[in-house]
Amino acid sequence: MSNPTKAELLKQNLRENNLQGCIKMLKTATQEDQKDLQFLTLANDVQRALKDHKQALKYAEALLQEHSNKPIGYIRTSQEQLALGCKADAQKNIEAGLNLFPEHPGILTVANQVFRTLEDIPRALAHAQSLHKKHPANPIGFIRAAQDLLSLGQAEKALNTVENGLTHHPENPQLLTAGIDAARRSQQIHQSLNFAKRLLHSCPDNPTGFIRASQDLLKLGQHEKALNTVQDGFTHHPDHPQLLTTAIHAARALAKTEIALNFARSLIKAEPNNPTGYINASQELVELGQPEAGLELMEQLLQQRAGDHKYLESIRRIYRFLGDRSKSLEASRILFKTTEETPTELISDLIALHQTQEALAMAQHHNLLSETEALELLNTLDSSQGQPTIKKNIRKSINALGIFPHFKNENFNPSELKQNEHKEKATICVIHTGKCAGESVIESLKKSFAKSEARIIEYHVFDSNHILKNAITATANNDSFHWVVLTRNPVSRWISAFNWDYHLYHLNQYFFCHDQAKKGLALYGDCLALARGISEKKDEAIRLSKFNHLAFGHMAMGQAWYLTEDLINHMRPSTTSLIRTESIETDFQQCIQKITSQFGFLEASYIKIIHTKNRFQSRYKAGTFKTISDFNKKEIKALEEHLSDDHHIEKLLLKRFIA
Repeated sequence: MSNPTKAELLKQNLRENNLQGCIKMLKTATQEDQKDLQFLTLANDVQRALKDHKQALKYAEALLQEHSNKPIGYIRTSQEQLALGCKADAQKNIEAGLNLFPEHPGILTVANQVFRTLEDIPRALAHAQSLHKKHPANPIGFIRAAQDLLSLGQAEKALNTVENGLTHHPENPQLLTAGIDAARRSQQIHQSLNFAKRLLHSCPDNPTGFIRASQDLLKLGQHEKALNTVQDGFTHHPDHPQLLTTAIHAARALAKTEIALNFARSLIKAEPNNPTGYINASQELVELGQPEAGLELMEQLLQQRAGDHKYLESIRRIYRFLGDRSKSLEASRILFKTTEETPTELISDLIALHQTQEALAMAQHHNLLSETEALELLNTLDSSQGQPTIKKNIRKSINALGIFPHFKNENFNPSELKQNEHKEKATICVIHTGKCAGESVIESLKKSFAKSEARIIEYHVFDSNHILKNAITATANNDSFHWVVLTRNPVSRWISAFNWDYHLYHLNQYFFCHDQAKKGLALYGDCLALARGISEKKDEAIRLSKFNHLAFGHMAMGQAWYLTEDLINHMRPSTTSLIRTESIETDFQQCIQKITSQFGFLEASYIKIIHTKNRFQSRYKAGTFKTISDFNKKEIKALEEHLSDDHHIEKLLLKRFIA
């Protein structure tokens, strides 16, 4: 048996990853070795493995010199020139190779890469298309062509290229991934999902299929299936960071907050340096009524990322949730100085803390408001008069300063209720009577219907009572609208309203609170004390309970504040649903049935109510929170008399909309 050649020995060492042995052999190479095609190719491979591209280029150039009649020299030389950043040399070299070997697959592949690096995508595409036309058995041509077409914004052509490629390579993971990207770019989510499912079935060892499929299912509103797909992915890829992130979103979409929290905590364990886990876990803890624990997590992240102020934004959000506007203001001052954040958040904190002069001076300095606009806004905030309507310029000022973020949502208290341009889209108008589980109902409706098929309009506090007069009258005989009215036992609602107003306006400074309201709330430590003050006809108590202001809470905004008997009579039972807090589960399901019956094209994907009260009640301080069980019969009767208008409206609603 003949002795192995040096090239064969080099190949064996390379196969065994014995790079040191390879280096020794290269040092002893003869002149004959330096001309041998196999030896030079393997020597180039060794230097590549060592990431020594200068030495790799020397061997590639030797290949080119000694074997100019073969494509390998052109391929390897261009590749090493690209690795060294010598783009022009790589172009010159590969063009010479193209002249000699215009249809060689390796030449075409490297030519595509060269022109990609030069950001000449049309020429890169031309070579990729040549590759897949002349060598359809090679999937790279289809993959590269699809990617280049996407780079050129030609998603439909990219999708066609993928489909063509899949006829030759039906299970190629890169081709299926390119198909997902092309379908998504073409807004064909169902097609994207199809590719993702094919990928996860054919290549379960590749997490991409599970990740992309679950993401697409979320986009399609199929939240349960998304979560199941993620769970399937975990059997192959336990604790995969992207799968965990998608799992958080899926659980959150299903209002499974505790499960979302567990996923977020798993993400922290899997990637302790990844901020995503900390941010999501803190959000879920806030949702569960544990803001202090959420804050602790974010502070851990901030310590971990010392000097990285961007995480202060999440911490600030929790400070506000906790009602600690002073701490929020500190964070806002740092963020304004150290990041590119606009002054609106800082101004919002200043206004909440009644530092209005500094806030409005800053607004003028940064050209957010004119002097006239600032003065008018200040007068509005200081006024003790209820707001008949909010002028356009006031609304503009509120939006410019971010004081009440609600107004940035075009579907919140719209001054005009416009009909949808598309027939296949429903408009659901919710009269969000304060402290009647409005957040729960609205979030549940959003989960029930796809955004593309249903628009949710919310009418809530501020000047919504005045806007409703026109909106209800205008839609009385229009089948494109469905109205959802929220109601609750007036006494229970009023007690809940006091708890909210007292904690979020007085104790916590969550919102700007008018001085008159602050003085009134300071006199009464709980709703029972205020109710007794009302029954004793004390001026301060009556004044507080009736105080209606742009920037004050729910107490004075009962059912009768939102609706009149005349407006109720304008609303048709067939296009109106009533949801009572006391029977919210049943009423919500009936509401969904009524909506889907009215709009035949709508299909509900979620018919359970999402309970959100934890996120609010967690802010209430011990000893100040009262319920109706704390009241005796006499006190309840006194409140019923005080709330007689609300009782009247509630009876009318029940009579008209509950069979």
